Amino acid sequence: MSEVTVRDGVLQLAGRPSLLLAGDYPYYRDEPRCWPGKLAAIRAAGLTTVSFYVPWRHHELDGRFVFDGPGSRDLTGFLGAVADAGLFALAKPGPHVHAELPLGGLPDRLGPDQDSRLRPARGPGGAPLRSHGRALPSLSDPAFAAEVDRWLAAAGDALKQWRFPNGPLVAVQAGNEGLYGETALALDEYDPDRELGPDLARFADALGLDVPAFANLSPPAPGRYAAWRARGLPGHPHYGFTNWAGDTATDDGALDRYLLAATRARGPNLEENWSLGWAYPGWCNPATPIFNGLLGLACGATGLTVYTACATGIGEPHLVVPGVEAPYGADAPIGTDATPGPAFAALRVLTHFLAAEGVALATATGTGPVAGVDLIDARRGPFHFLFNRSPEPRRVCSGPFTVRLAGYGVAVLRADGGRLLSAYCKGVDERGGRHAPVEIEVAGSRLTTAGPCDLALVHRAGRPEIRHTGDPADEVIFA
Repeated sequence: MSEVTVRDGVLQLAGRPSLLLAGDYPYYRDEPRCWPGKLAAIRAAGLTTVSFYVPWRHHELDGRFVFDGPGSRDLTGFLGAVADAGLFALAKPGPHVHAELPLGGLPDRLGPDQDSRLRPARGPGGAPLRSHGRALPSLSDPAFAAEVDRWLAAAGDALKQWRFPNGPLVAVQAGNEGLYGETALALDEYDPDRELGPDLARFADALGLDVPAFANLSPPAPGRYAAWRARGLPGHPHYGFTNWAGDTATDDGALDRYLLAATRARGPNLEENWSLGWAYPGWCNPATPIFNGLLGLACGATGLTVYTACATGIGEPHLVVPGVEAPYGADAPIGTDATPGPAFAALRVLTHFLAAEGVALATATGTGPVAGVDLIDARRGPFHFLFNRSPEPRRVCSGPFTVRLAGYGVAVLRADGGRLLSAYCKGVDERGGRHAPVEIEVAGSRLTTAGPCDLALVHRAGRPEIRHTGDPADEVIFA
C-alpha cells in the first residue's frame, strides 16, 4: 500500500492528513547552480512542497529523453536538491503544460504545422486549436497518442526512485487545465470527440507511479457555466483546480467563477497566480492572491500553490515564447537571485498562519459560501470566514472578541467557544491607493490599522499576540 494517499481530497502522508502548501519553481528556466538557493528560500517562506512542470520539449534531446543533464535538463539533480532542502515535490509532466512555453511544452516535431501527417486538435468552427499561434496535435491521432504514452512512461521512470517516503515525490499532476486548457471553453471549441476524464486517467496511469495524481481544472470562462459543468469531473485523477479568474474581491464575475471551481469538489488549489502581472496587474500585489487563496480554503480547498514562488530567467531558446519577457514571474515572492522580493513578507505571514491551522482547515467540513453575500460562516465547527466586499464595515463575533473589516477584506478565524484561538486578516481595498482598515478586539485590547493590513494572531508562550507586519513594532499582547 502506498505511503501517500488522498482521502476526501486531502493528501495523507503516512496516514496523517496534510495541507498541500506549495510553491511552483520552473527549474528548467534556471541554471542548476541556482537551484539550492531558490529551494532554501521556498522553505524559508514557509512552503512545504515545490511543484514544477517537466517540459517534454526540454527533456527530449537528439531523439532521446534526457533526465540527468546537461544543465537544467538534470531532473535527477533537481529532485536531489529538493530532497536536500527538506521539501516535498509535486511533478507536472503534462504532456501539454502550457507554462508560457512554445507548443505548451510539446516538441516542435509534434506540431501539425511542422508535420502535416499529424491531425490538429479542433478549435472553434473546426479550425486548429492553437498555442501561441501554433497548431496543437489531437489526441485522436494514434501517432500522437503513442508518442504521449512513450513520453509519460519515460518521465514516470525518471520520477520513480524519488517517491515518498524514500524521496520527496508525494503527488503528480496529469495534464494541465484539462488537456489543452479547454475546461474553460464551450463544448464545441475543442475536439468534441474527446472526453476529459478518460484522457486524464490515461495520462496518470501511463506514468506508472504509486503516488496520487491530481487534475487541475480551470474555472469556467464568463458565460460558459453550463459547458463547464457538462464536461464532468474525473474520478481519477483526483480533483484539483487552478485560479486565473481574476480579483475576487472587486470583480463579481471573477468571484462567481472562482467559487464554482473551489466548491465543485474537494481538492487543492494547484495554481494561484502571485507573479504574472501581464495576465492581471493586480496579481502582482500579494493582497490579491492571499485574498483568493484564503477564499478557496474557506470554500473547502485542501491545498494552496503559489505560482510562481521564484522569479527566473526565460531559459534556452527552445523555451522562449515571443512577448514573454525575462524574468519569468517578475513579482514572485523570491527574486531571481534567491533573495526575498516585496511579496515575501506577506507570504511568510500567511504560511505562518497555515502552519498552525492548515491541517484543520484542510480537513474541516465546510458549508460552502454563496456568491454575493458579505458574511459567510463557511465552516461547521471552529472556523469562521468573513468576506466583505462592501464599503461598509462588517464584523464577526464569536464570544468576547470582535473582528471588523472595512472596505474589501478577508478574515479566517478559529475559535473555541468564546475564545479566539487564531486569526488571519487582510484588508485589500487598493482603489485610490487605500488599504482597508482591519480591527481586532479581544478582552478589552484593540488593534486597528489604517495602513497596509497584514494581521496574524498567534499564541506565544500561552498568550495570544497580534502581529501587524506593516510595522513589526505594532503589536498587542492580550491579557
